[in-house]
Amino acid sequence: MTISKLRRSILATFMQLPHDPTSGAARSIRTVCEFLVSAGWQVHVLAVAATEGPLPLSIPEWLDQCNVTWRSRAETEYKFSDRGVQYTVVDVGQTAAADARLVDGDRFDKAFHELLATTSPHAYLSYVGWRSELSRRRRAHGVGATVVYSPCNELYNHPSALHGVDHVFVESASTADIYRERYGARVDVLPPPIAARDAVAPVWQPTSLTFVNPTPHKGSTLVARIIAEFAPGHADVPIMVVTSRGSRDGFVKVAREGGIDLTSIPTLLFTEPVQDPWRILGVTKVLLMPSFIESSGRLAAEALLNGIPVVASDRGGLPETLSGAGFALQLPQGLTPSDAPPSAGTCSKWLEAVVQLFTDEEAFLAESGRARLAARRYEEPALIAAYDQWFSSIL
Repeated sequence: MTISKLRRSILATFMQLPHDPTSGAARSIRTVCEFLVSAGWQVHVLAVAATEGPLPLSIPEWLDQCNVTWRSRAETEYKFSDRGVQYTVVDVGQTAAADARLVDGDRFDKAFHELLATTSPHAYLSYVGWRSELSRRRRAHGVGATVVYSPCNELYNHPSALHGVDHVFVESASTADIYRERYGARVDVLPPPIAARDAVAPVWQPTSLTFVNPTPHKGSTLVARIIAEFAPGHADVPIMVVTSRGSRDGFVKVAREGGIDLTSIPTLLFTEPVQDPWRILGVTKVLLMPSFIESSGRLAAEALLNGIPVVASDRGGLPETLSGAGFALQLPQGLTPSDAPPSAGTCSKWLEAVVQLFTDEEAFLAESGRARLAARRYEEPALIAAYDQWFSSIL
């Protein structure tokens, strides 16, 4: 039986703030929900007020920052609508997203049960592989909902991660291959969901070399060495590091292990994460993404939409996301996330790419053009149609 477009509905759960600026996973699934609303779906989200990084805000303050007006509050539960998505957020206090499952689980489960009963969703979507998901999947099946799972990285390897799941989608072929081999399951690939209004700067003033989330798995040790070798000869180039799960102090400490004093570099600036990526990308001339693990690298896609050349690793889904634009380079041989910064001279190809983009205007303009050409696969109407078609097909 075909389900009328006017009746299609979906319930999604987030184990963190849906608007958490430190989480690419939350941003991706939130954008998927917004795409489905644009395609005529009714979308309800149940979430907890936890973050992957330090975000010392009360829920009302956080909603104000997001320009969202909450319409009702029952005890510590907030309800509001944003871009057509209906949200219920359970306030669990200042909690790390990784610990959210341990806090006020009964209240979250009660809210989940009530939403299942009142919304009668045709599909249930989640992106975490915690054991607590098993009971929610069973409940969703109990009301006739199709269970959809989207692991936003390749780290979910518990045997029960796919139990009770009807359909799986990821954002890159490389991640799909990992889960197919790990579980022997069918895994579909959809392009990274990018909302142009969040990603594209109204005015692009390219000046800085930018690195986001200074953690070892994102390549902070390699970036420390690149900065140490690049900054002395390019005093006119601001270097912007956007903190997230990785902090300024942590980055400085890691650099010191390689004999690098980042505090002595006057062009190095640290800034906090923002809700709208375009605020960072609007002043970025070159984006560094030397990740050790990257399912798709949605930030790379957002950079392409702005015409920003990306100098990235060749790991995970990054080459696929770049679609032939930018640079997909090998990490220094033998380097691991737990190592100290590599020695001087070991990142010559990375340094050459960055220096060329800042000193050769013709090369920069050519790379910027390639970025915009590759970004055509992230045009929003096509993305909305792709997600609408896939979710409609699984019903």
